Amino acid sequence: MSSDTLDAPALPTPAPPGAPDGAVPRTVPRRRTGRWAAAVLVLAPAAPAVTSVVRNPGLPWSVVADYFLTGAVLRGPGLTLCPIAVVMVPGLAPGTLLAVPRRSGDPVPCGVARGYVRLFRSAIPELPVVRRPVPRPWAGAVR
Repeated sequence: MSSDTLDAPALPTPAPPGAPDGAVPRTVPRRRTGRWAAAVLVLAPAAPAVTSVVRNPGLPWSVVADYFLTGAVLRGPGLTLCPIAVVMVPGLAPGTLLAVPRRSGDPVPCGVARGYVRLFRSAIPELPVVRRPVPRPWAGAVR
């Protein structure tokens, strides 16, 4: 027994009005009213705080610029980002080298890479915690 709906070819989607024949239908993006409402709910309370800081006569912007552009303040991001880069580069290279075998279909390199990652995710980060004694300030007070 044959079904007429399964055997029938799919109907083409109609083109927008005024479009030439054979035109691709226009795609309309989804309306995201929830995102807009959430943005208004988050940003509306922040607006008075921002205008209060910007229009405050007791906050001279020239003094802010003088302090902000001092050498100590400008060295701060460098002193923060330099150790991050020094630690991240040696971590990124082995991580990249381990990602390739984990994606391969060969079970031996994949298993070795998974074991190495599990070792460094679980056992090695716990070693400093295990070696140090836990401080117990209450231990001396109770007898």
